[in-house]
Amino acid sequence: MTEKLNVSVSEMQTPVIELPEGLRAVHKNYSIDNDFYTGKPVRSRFDKNFGNADDFVEFVKEYKEAGSKAFYSRAGVMVVFDFPLKDQPDYQERKASLRLDRTAEFETLRDGLRRNLTQRNFIRFLKQMETSITNIDGVELIDIIENLKAVKDVNSITKNTERGISINVKVESGVRNVSVPEKIFIEVPIFDAEPDILTEFTLECFYDYSDSDGKFSIEVECWDFDRVVEEATRAIVQNIVGRLEMKAYRE
Repeated sequence: MTEKLNVSVSEMQTPVIELPEGLRAVHKNYSIDNDFYTGKPVRSRFDKNFGNADDFVEFVKEYKEAGSKAFYSRAGVMVVFDFPLKDQPDYQERKASLRLDRTAEFETLRDGLRRNLTQRNFIRFLKQMETSITNIDGVELIDIIENLKAVKDVNSITKNTERGISINVKVESGVRNVSVPEKIFIEVPIFDAEPDILTEFTLECFYDYSDSDGKFSIEVECWDFDRVVEEATRAIVQNIVGRLEMKAYRE
C-alpha cells in the first residue's frame, strides 16, 4: 500500500479532453496543446451584408459548400454557408445577405402618384423623372407643362363619377399649339442591387382646371403599380437566386 502511495505524480497519465475542431485541452496548464492539433482548420465566422447583386453572387460562389442553403423573400436574399446537416451541430455562423433597397428614382416615382399636384409640383416631378420618360422627350414635356394655359375645348369636358370633371386640355406653348399627353411611360430601376434592370410604368394624367383661381391641378395615376412592382420583384429575386446555382427556399 505504501509503495503505491509513493508513485510519482509525474508518472501519472495527463488528463486530456477532446475539443471541437480537432483540438485537445491538456491538464498541464489548462491551455490548448498545439502538439495534438489534428490539422483541421478553425471554424470561420462572418456575416456579410451586400447592396450589389454582382458582388453578392461572386462572394457566395467563392464560399458556398455542398450543404449551403439560400433563403429569399421580397426583402432580399440570404445564404447560410454552414447550414447544419443531420449529423452536424447547428452553428450557422457563416452568412451573407443581399439587401433589396429601393432606388431614389423609384421612390420619387411612387411619391408622385395618387396625389393632386399643382402645376409647379408636377413640373418638379417631371424634372426629376426627365431621363426616365420614354414616350416623349422629357425636356419637351416639361416645356409644355410650364406653358400650360387655360385653352380648352368645352366639348372635351367629360363626366367621370370617380374623378369629377376631367378635361382634355389643349395648351399653348410659344407659337405652337400642342396637346398634353394623357399617358407617360417611365422606366426606372426598382432596386439598387440591380441598377441596370429597368421596369416600365404607365402613368395616366388627369388635368383639372379651376375657374375660380384659373389654376391647373394634375393627378398622376398608375393603375397597375402594385402588380408591376410585385412581378418585377419576383423576377429580379428569382434571377439572383438562379445565378447562385444552389438550393434555395422561399421564406
